[in-house]
Amino acid sequence: MSLDSMEMERENANALLVQSTPKPSKVQKHNNKPFQCPFKKGKIMNSIESCLDKSIKLKMDNNTKNTYSSKNALSIKIEELKQALIILNKYDKEINTRKLTQKWRCITQAAMSYILNMTLCKIDKIGGYQQLRKKEFDLQKKRLEYMMDDSMQDEIDTVVESEDFKSLPIDDQVEYKKMMDERLKDFQIHKQNELQKLEKQMNDTTSNEMDMKELADRLKIDYKMVFDICG
Repeated sequence: MSLDSMEMERENANALLVQSTPKPSKVQKHNNKPFQCPFKKGKIMNSIESCLDKSIKLKMDNNTKNTYSSKNALSIKIEELKQALIILNKYDKEINTRKLTQKWRCITQAAMSYILNMTLCKIDKIGGYQQLRKKEFDLQKKRLEYMMDDSMQDEIDTVVESEDFKSLPIDDQVEYKKMMDERLKDFQIHKQNELQKLEKQMNDTTSNEMDMKELADRLKIDYKMVFDICG
């Protein structure tokens, strides 16, 4: 084979090789856009903000409750302290009142002791305690008889001497006089009862000397209050 023929065959083989080689396909260009989350950004932010708001609100509610609870406890404590101060003030006033009462008792007891001593000296000068009681009994008896006798008799005389009574029929006058006589009898019975009570008081007196209680009764002073006696 000649050189020319060999050269031609080589060129033909190269041509066939070029034709049989596949052409490269177009390379797809990659999209350089940044990665996007399948969830929208606005919804995520809203969800996060909502959770934060709920958490903050819950903490604020708890803090508010604790604050209110602390305020209520503090208010109760302040009210208790106010009541305690009121009680202390009342107690101070009570103490002062007791001191003044005790001072009054001491002064009154001293005055009554002085009066009793002076009275006992005067009783001795008139013959003793029993003589004093007898004189007092006689005086009260005369006073009772005088007041009762005169008052009732004066009332009867006034009625009988009145023109209205004299203008009544004789039978009516007699009837009224009987009624007044009955009243006078009842009055006399009442007088005798009072005299008997007076005599009984005289006889029931067993003491031979005036004591502090009798002096208080005569002076119309509360003996139990002055000498701090209960019951």
